[in-house]
Order: sequence, then C-alpha cells, then structure tokens
Amino acid sequence: MKKIIIACFFLCSTVFSYAQTATLGDYRSVASTNWSTLSTWQVRDGAGNWGPVSTAPLSTNNVYIQAGTTVTVDVAGVCNDLHINNTSGSLVIGANTVSVSGKLRAYTGTAILTSIDDVFYTQTPVATGLGASLLVTTTTGALRFVGATRTIIANTDWGSNGTGNLGFVEFSLDAGAIGTLVQGIKSKKIRISSGIVSAGSSNTMATGTGATDSFVIKSGARFITSRIATSNAIGASSSAP
Repeated sequence: MKKIIIACFFLCSTVFSYAQTATLGDYRSVASTNWSTLSTWQVRDGAGNWGPVSTAPLSTNNVYIQAGTTVTVDVAGVCNDLHINNTSGSLVIGANTVSVSGKLRAYTGTAILTSIDDVFYTQTPVATGLGASLLVTTTTGALRFVGATRTIIANTDWGSNGTGNLGFVEFSLDAGAIGTLVQGIKSKKIRISSGIVSAGSSNTMATGTGATDSFVIKSGARFITSRIATSNAIGASSSAP
C-alpha cells in the first residue's frame, strides 16, 4: 500500500485581528514546569475566577500558554483549543504528543498570575516576523490534531514564516471529518493519517528543506488545496517517515 509524499514550500501573510473570550474550564499556565504538574495551571470557574486545578488539562479544556512560561510535555497531553502567547510563550513537546481536538492559535497579551480574569488573550496578527511555528518544539514527538470536522487554524491565528521548531505535525481526524486550515502551518514533517485536510487557496502547508523533511498523505486520507506547489518533489513511497 502506497502513500503520497509531497514537499511543499509556500509563504503567506494576512492581516486581521479580533478578541478571544475565556470560558468556564479554560486552563492557563502560570509557571514554567511540566504539563502534568498541577501547579503549572490555573482553571477558570463559571464566575470568571482563576484558581488551582485538580487534574491536568482534559480534551474538553481550552489551554493558554501564557507569556513568560514554558510548558514541557512530560506525558501525552490533550486539550480542546491550544493558544500560545506569541511573545514569550513556549510549548516543548519533545518526544511526547499533544492531541488537539479544537483549534490552534497564537495570541499576544501580558501574563496574569493571580485570580484576576483579565484580557490576557487579545488576538493580533501572527503571520509575520519569525512566525508562530517557532512557539512549539518537538523532537520525535508530535503536535497532533484529532476529532471531528472544524476549522483548525482560522485567519491570522498562526503563521508559517521562519525556520520553525516544529519537527512533526500529524492530522489524525475522524474518518470523513474535514479539518480546515485558513492560515498556514510549517513543520519539518507533516503527515495526514486520517480524515480530510482542506487548505484552500490562501493557505500554506509548508515543510522544511532538509533531506528527510516530507509531507505524507496516508492511504484513505485526503489533502485538498487549490494552490500550486513551487517544488517538483511529488512522488510515492511505500513507507511513512
């Protein structure tokens, strides 16, 4: 059984801004410690107060990696939406995985470490400069998108500029589910294992330029785009990287 490997190299930039609203059950980082360490996080209650957590984030919780904090993934992490501060927030996945069942977004704002429900999650364009792909680091692990049909990256929520620290991005969506990418993402390796990824015409699905960098579409998965690749590296292989 063969898989299609495509190496794509695009650039994109769009300018747009809007505000994000925090909700009940949202998590935010308040320390530079491990994903599984409870003191890493505060959780928002129904009245808008932030306080201690009793568990690490679940797949139903939105997660904010605040400015000035580095969260190291020491176990397999899960969340709904993943928001990372575009100034000095950092998610170090390393050899583990973080499975996102919602959307991916970079944002700006001052970190809030008390119970105050301040607007620390204001959105500004991130598809310029070094690019939001510098905010997540992986080695043999993966940033993984799972679940149902949805928009995974909305307009200006992420960026594919810069070299990027992401080593591996995987889309493992439900069978027949469509994950829409309005804005781009860059990783050394991108794999669509299941479901459908729709990139449209204004998007970037970009890999690095190393000899082992690749874009893999596994059997049964689909990738939809109306863009034209600037590379001729389109072929087939019997094994994924």
